[in-house]
Amino acid sequence: MPARRRRRRRGSAPPSPWFFAAVGIAVLGVIAASLAIYRWEKGKLAKLAYLQRVINITIPEGFNRYDIAERLEHYGVCPAQDFLAASQDPQVLAQLDVLGDSLEGYLFPETYQFLKRSHPSVVAKKMVDTWKLRVPPVFAAHAARLAELKAAYGWDAHHVLILASIVEKEASKPEERPVIAGVFLNRMRSATFTPKLLQADPTITYGCRHAPNVAPSCLEFTGKLGRTQRMDRTNPYNTYFVEGLPPGPISNPGIPAITSVLEPTVHDYFYFVAKGDGNHYFSRTFSEHRRAIARLLKAAPPTQARQQDPNHQPSNP
Repeated sequence: MPARRRRRRRGSAPPSPWFFAAVGIAVLGVIAASLAIYRWEKGKLAKLAYLQRVINITIPEGFNRYDIAERLEHYGVCPAQDFLAASQDPQVLAQLDVLGDSLEGYLFPETYQFLKRSHPSVVAKKMVDTWKLRVPPVFAAHAARLAELKAAYGWDAHHVLILASIVEKEASKPEERPVIAGVFLNRMRSATFTPKLLQADPTITYGCRHAPNVAPSCLEFTGKLGRTQRMDRTNPYNTYFVEGLPPGPISNPGIPAITSVLEPTVHDYFYFVAKGDGNHYFSRTFSEHRRAIARLLKAAPPTQARQQDPNHQPSNP
């Protein structure tokens, strides 16, 4: 056989096994890289989908659970009725170790990150957990004051929370919170101020939202209180007739409102009336209070001069 032919046959010999190994390694590398890219893209898409579900929601100081429910539904976190049901579910209350018949007062006002389409009990738990983180240290720092309130009125931290929730709704200006708290505490403390009526309009409003079918006047309530609502004794939250504190908190107060009850301004005021600009007139006697109302009526339409207690004449001068 000619040498050229033999050389040609030798040149067409099969590739070495190492060649196939190298090719296999290269192919596996390409597959691995493709899988890594796929996982990265998948993770990126999953993160994007997650971020699209995350929403920041601010719960202002003074919002009650009905306000919170409406805001949660508006932003797609959970249906309002489902949240309200969870906030008064006895099992949820027991799990979160909350007193009362609802989570009112314990849904801490804060800016939260929630997922859209969240379970309402998960949302409620996050708010209560934040309350447990932020509020107990305030009570611990005022242990002596709590002991005084316990001795004077039989109050505990829950009662402080109730009064703070009223102060939060009454005060528009931060600097007036401790002054208003002082008015309510003066009424509770005074031996001559009888009966012990707080006469706070926001409590009546809350009663109409909390149990609209209990008080007949609440069926006519459209968001603005009138004499009909103030004179309705059947509203359990009507502090024009119910002495002392209402059955429970009427809002979710922030730290400043809670502190205002624990550190009230010391004064001798028993009355206040809204000026209509966020401030209040504070008065020592009922006659001073009536004169303050008269000044407001002269300066503004009657609808802007809300009387806090138009019918109560206390026994003190």
